[in-house]
Amino acid sequence: MTRMNEKKWGEVLGNLKGQTFNLEDFENDIICMCNTEDKVYLGDFETRPFNNNKFVGVYEENGDNYILLEVVRNNEDETIEVVNGWVK
Repeated sequence: MTRMNEKKWGEVLGNLKGQTFNLEDFENDIICMCNTEDKVYLGDFETRPFNNNKFVGVYEENGDNYILLEVVRNNEDETIEVVNGWVK
């Protein structure tokens, strides 16, 4: 069974950083980048104190690792830009 690991998450993260996505397609675009047979989920968008950017986790069902993305949502243009991220 093909599963995500730290290396694969790092590759996905490398492809996401600096990219701008259509807000409507964001979740599906990320899921398509993941090479796994398990389901991939995005968590809820969260804000942190003293930071206007949003944070969202991307998880594999029953997986050991995940990525945390720092994003800028532009509701006016209906886009989302990935500005940073970490493999956890």
